[in-house]
Amino acid sequence: MIELKMMSKDRQKALTRRRFLGGLVSAGCQAAVGCRSLNGESLSFAMINDFHENVSFFDRLAPWIIGCDFTVVAGDILNDVRADGSVQTLLVDPMDALHRRTGVPCEFVRGNHETRGPAAGKLHEALGFKDGVYYRAKTVKGARCLFLDTAENRPSQQMSAERYAMFERYLTDERRWLEREVASADWRTARARFVFLHIPPAIVNPDADTRARAPIQRSVRREAPVTGLYEVLRTANVTAMFSGHVHIGAFDEPSDEHPYPVIVGGGHSDPVRCRLTEALLTRCDVSSASFRVRQYALDGTIRRERTFAL
Repeated sequence: MIELKMMSKDRQKALTRRRFLGGLVSAGCQAAVGCRSLNGESLSFAMINDFHENVSFFDRLAPWIIGCDFTVVAGDILNDVRADGSVQTLLVDPMDALHRRTGVPCEFVRGNHETRGPAAGKLHEALGFKDGVYYRAKTVKGARCLFLDTAENRPSQQMSAERYAMFERYLTDERRWLEREVASADWRTARARFVFLHIPPAIVNPDADTRARAPIQRSVRREAPVTGLYEVLRTANVTAMFSGHVHIGAFDEPSDEHPYPVIVGGGHSDPVRCRLTEALLTRCDVSSASFRVRQYALDGTIRRERTFAL
């Protein structure tokens, strides 16, 4: 049996409680950095994604995370899940260090690469997700936040039909949960409704690199289990969606496919040839009437900026 090299049980529980699933920075800490909340204050969050084992990005992007209420680590931080201790060194430890440096808790969203590898079935134990279920919802300063799991987006030669069928069942269960969530009072009465997931719906953004368009289209149109989530969200009055997967940042306008803006974070799979000018961090600052989205490169350059009305 393949087993992940895990942290101690006591440390795992402490990290889970304090950082990954355990709530937000205290209101006192937020006041110290001058934040306001939605009911007279503002909400701020950041998203990073698709680092593909380049852990140096965590530390280099920390300055633009300070002052946020939470950071979303939106998938494909690993290339695959192995039983060699890499989950600890490439995912758990960097998230822990990011929290300690910024004071901002991390929310993990699973990418398709975190479903791959010989120990993928054990990843939830390292991160403290009960029963292997990664999707969840929480309300933060009057905004309802959904953290969804698009699981594996396509079958491959390395994946058995049985394992892909498991993802189909998982996504069916997630869709049923999502239908209940968007019908709930927590969702319907929220001041804003944000969705975080790894694989975006099919989009075509005129400002995005043309290489980004085909992968986005392919990633969802051919895989029915994933598209079921977007079908539910289409009529759910979503304020905005934040995603990754494509490795090229983009702001996409509302469309028939997604009647809400989709903000796609950049990313890199090759730490040697990667374009360090790409937007590797997305930050969103929400006020009572609007939300401003900025995407930063490693040197702090703002690559994209846009203000959206609530």
